[in-house]
Amino acid sequence: MPIFAAITRFAETLALPGIDGQSEHFQAIQLREALDEAMPALIRAGVSHELRSSRDQRGAHLIQSLLADIDSLLG
Repeated sequence: MPIFAAITRFAETLALPGIDGQSEHFQAIQLREALDEAMPALIRAGVSHELRSSRDQRGAHLIQSLLADIDSLLG
């Protein structure tokens, strides 16, 4: 269940109306907030050590890293 909760949180962020029309900076901020909220579930699931994404990343780097992590979680 923790993985499902984390993926759901990311999906909700990616489905925000108009997010794809916003700047990379705005998108990264939204995804960083989702990562912060999802991290406890990812830790409980034991997969947090497998993530490439981190709170310290910015802009396009965070977006691409997080999308790759989501893809690997869906595996």
